[in-house]
Amino acid sequence: MAGYIATDFYNENGPLTLPEPPSKESYEKKIDFERSKISEWLLS
Repeated sequence: MAGYIATDFYNENGPLTLPEPPSKESYEKKIDFERSKISEWLLS
């Protein structure tokens, strides 16, 4: 499982951070992100 944090650095009242509890879905998103970056950065 993995947690997810959404952050808005451009919020008028200052940075806003919204953490979400760990889940299987967030873990799958993390793995997909890593695969896409490895492909994009290292294998292109």
